[in-house]
Amino acid sequence: MTADPPPDDGLFEEALDIVIRLQNAPANPVTLELIRHWRARSPQHDAAWREAAELHGMAGQVLSDQNVGGAMPSRRVVLGGMAGLAIAVGAAVHGPEAWLRLTADRVTATAEVARFQLADGTGVILGPASAIRLAAGGRVDLLEGAACIHMAPGGGRSFEATVGGLAVRASDAAFSLSRESGILSLGAERGSLSVTTPPGAGVRVGPGEWLRLDEATGRLERGRLLPGQFAAWRQGQLVAEDETVAAVVAQIRRWHSGRIIVAAPGLGARRISGVFDLNSPLLALEAVLHPFEARIRHLPPWLTVVSTI
Repeated sequence: MTADPPPDDGLFEEALDIVIRLQNAPANPVTLELIRHWRARSPQHDAAWREAAELHGMAGQVLSDQNVGGAMPSRRVVLGGMAGLAIAVGAAVHGPEAWLRLTADRVTATAEVARFQLADGTGVILGPASAIRLAAGGRVDLLEGAACIHMAPGGGRSFEATVGGLAVRASDAAFSLSRESGILSLGAERGSLSVTTPPGAGVRVGPGEWLRLDEATGRLERGRLLPGQFAAWRQGQLVAEDETVAAVVAQIRRWHSGRIIVAAPGLGARRISGVFDLNSPLLALEAVLHPFEARIRHLPPWLTVVSTI
């Protein structure tokens, strides 16, 4: 069986333009006929359409080959699919920020690192595109992104924080928390952390150690921090040690003003290690994806698509 030839960027952009035209006239038989003729011009045209349709399907309803290449799609299917795309992409850019501003006490913008103190003198550094909620009793809940917490030495008091299903209790400690693409992480620079993991098991994390939990699978990993790894994002660096591509791309995304979509099945679960410069997010993205021969397409002004086609 012969593989489809890879579409070039020009054809891919043409295919996306046709998707937009279909959105504007979902039941127009002229538009549907145009799509059929465009796809039939060459195998490259058809491959470009399939990839554009796959990207559309990730966001909402799948625009299937049967819908576009064969029988005329129903108005409900097309409108539902296009609405899904518009809502999902819009929510990806604006939705999380709007939701976080309603539920969080502190929110940072893309590429912004904020430093502030809590009422008890604890120092907090909040990473880009991140949010925390200050709960009752002084507890800090990390809702999204990354945070670094420095307790004043010698205070003799305890401090509580959460990220997803992980609950942390510390005393005279400096530690980091992060939540990236379903991966919960924490690391201790100073002091020891008492961590409660789902479904209630207790784990001790000592100075110089890290812990990582996959929310979907419940897989728990532990290890030693590499030199310079602790909250390296404070210096605009990403130090990854056997992390998933999805989690690494999620961290890069917080430094990039546009939207990055990984449209390659299975790629997000692959593992990678390395040091990447977050001050040049697209170059960092290229470096992350280079070992996997993934293809990056930039669709101005705000969309970057990663695929293996």
